[in-house]
Amino acid sequence: MLKIKEGVKLHGLAPVMQTAITIADQVYEELGLECVITSALDSKHGEHSLHYKGFAIDIRTRDIQYEKTKVAIVDKIQSRLGSEFQVVLENDHIHIEFDPA
Repeated sequence: MLKIKEGVKLHGLAPVMQTAITIADQVYEELGLECVITSALDSKHGEHSLHYKGFAIDIRTRDIQYEKTKVAIVDKIQSRLGSEFQVVLENDHIHIEFDPA
């Protein structure tokens, strides 16, 4: 079941990101994990981050014990979303952005 961390701003998120949210939630659910969005149009990001344009979200990974499980999640999400999206395993979250360029 999808959860959204308190304070996360989803208003203004590009409609295409709903696809990313749905796919991420499906992948987490298939593995018996809870999908938590930790950032969208909020928090601090790099100067040119797509978060500020509504084309990026972050998903929590701190509750996932094994690194190889995190990598498998990233691979599954990337495979299902396709090449217009970038799915990156960061230190404490999975970053998903829509960047068709």
